[in-house]
Amino acid sequence: MTLTCEITGAVSSIHWLKDGHALVPDNRTAFSPDNSSVTLSHVQRSDDGNYQCEALNAVSSKTSPGYHLLVNYGPEQVLITGPAVAETGTKVTFSCSASSQPPSQYRWYFNGSQVGEGSVFETGPLTLASHGSYTCEASNSVTGRNSTAVKELAVVAPISSVTVIPYPSIPILASNLTLTCNVTGVFKTMYWLKDGQSLTSKDNVIVNADNSSVSFVPAQLTDDGSYQCFASNLHSEKSSPVYHLLVSYGPDSVEIKGPHKVKAGTPVKLTCSAQSRPPSHFSWSFKGSGTMATGNILNLAKPSAEDSGLYTCLGENPLTKVTAMATFNLTIESFAVPVMLSREGLPLTALTGLSVLLLTNWLSY
Repeated sequence: MTLTCEITGAVSSIHWLKDGHALVPDNRTAFSPDNSSVTLSHVQRSDDGNYQCEALNAVSSKTSPGYHLLVNYGPEQVLITGPAVAETGTKVTFSCSASSQPPSQYRWYFNGSQVGEGSVFETGPLTLASHGSYTCEASNSVTGRNSTAVKELAVVAPISSVTVIPYPSIPILASNLTLTCNVTGVFKTMYWLKDGQSLTSKDNVIVNADNSSVSFVPAQLTDDGSYQCFASNLHSEKSSPVYHLLVSYGPDSVEIKGPHKVKAGTPVKLTCSAQSRPPSHFSWSFKGSGTMATGNILNLAKPSAEDSGLYTCLGENPLTKVTAMATFNLTIESFAVPVMLSREGLPLTALTGLSVLLLTNWLSY
């Protein structure tokens, strides 16, 4: 590019300025013999600036108005910003930029077909068919140059739900149990947490090779805890609600507590207990008869000798339906009732329950 200084009047010398500083020759800047022009070879962006020429003679000097040189270039360094992965049903916005003077114009192409113009492009609701290459073409109307950038977009179906499913539905001590991670949607990986910590295979716990399930062979009380499974795809991760594992067991060690021997008429309280999860339901029977009471406490308000015998407490786990029982032998003792008999004023004592031969002429009323 050549800049020429046009002068009206006599001149003895000409000087050139760039941005207020003297312009000197170098390997790309050459002056004509009389300095009336300057040539810039292989113009670069660094040549942008404000150029002036100054003319002098013996009596005066005059400087030209500034000439602002703006070098046109580009487009260069075309760049697309936006997500690389998105879910079906969502919209994606891509932005394109380029280094260019004057600013570039932009066109968008999807898999080779033009789909939009401008530096910003927004897709419609994505489908699996929206997966592919998005191209931004930047063009400079002055330089006549074009440059492109390509963005690959992967479209995946969302994970709509993740749940933990136990089998069997009631975990029982010493029986096998499997927790399965049930995922609705497309996922790539999954993993498990117990009580917030990563769950791996150990002892009786076996995590499936693809993490889709966890087996307890067999279930133990130490397996109690809060379990979650997590599923993820290229775009997002979703966790299941917490599954609280409580291993059911019992009833074990059924026991009846209470007095084994009491006097007739004395209230009796028998208490039945058992180790069980959930707590057992209890029922009582007497001498093998049908159920006489329910609950863990049996009260006999005024027992008599006829209430002596074998009492049975039956405990049942309401979830597992497993039963166990205990027996308790209770003795109700009779007590003596003094009866005053007289014969010629002499007292005699008879015991209730004993046959006593009474002479009618001894009995006085």
